Amino acid sequence: MSSLHNLVHLIPGSYINALDYESPEHLAQHLSKVSTNFTLYQRYFIWKKYYKIKPCKFYSNVCEMLDIIYQNTLAPFEDKGLSELTNASKCLSVNDMLKYMPN
Repeated sequence: MSSLHNLVHLIPGSYINALDYESPEHLAQHLSKVSTNFTLYQRYFIWKKYYKIKPCKFYSNVCEMLDIIYQNTLAPFEDKGLSELTNASKCLSVNDMLKYMPN
């Protein structure tokens, strides 16, 4: 279930908001009804008449950038601070963690 501030970015009528239902049982009843009623199911796609989907290239661009960085790196680079912070076998104290935070 999403918090309300996330819903402002969604197209009205394009999703089923679980928070609109009194209980999980009511939500399940609605989902069951949608799954057996094609007309009701189609209502969730009316938005396609008015909106167009633009493909997001974020992930492919990130992969390309990382590939370029990797290819142009002459020597392996390891961020000691990052390695230490992400090492699950090591439990850092609050003071140790503060060393890695910007002032």
